[in-house]
Amino acid sequence: MISANRVVAYQKAENSESFETGLPMTESDKDTMIRQYAAGEITWRTMRERGFDSYLDVLAGLGELGLRPPVAPMDGPNVAARRRARALIREALKAPK
Repeated sequence: MISANRVVAYQKAENSESFETGLPMTESDKDTMIRQYAAGEITWRTMRERGFDSYLDVLAGLGELGLRPPVAPMDGPNVAARRRARALIREALKAPK
């Protein structure tokens, strides 16, 4: 017997095809991709190409799995600006209310 959760998962996935097989992506496929994204192994662009329609779905999946979005590497032309922004946010969080 098919569980209600599996039916809902299939309905959500019926428009999302697995990159490798062309078949609908299973919840296990999605969880694997979300784990890879959190580890910095794949990008949001790759996830879109493989069937994720909304970044909100990715954020929800990260939350369900107890994971956080990946942090961009501290290299490239905007490193100084990112460090300043992080310092400003830290100071704002420390400020008395």
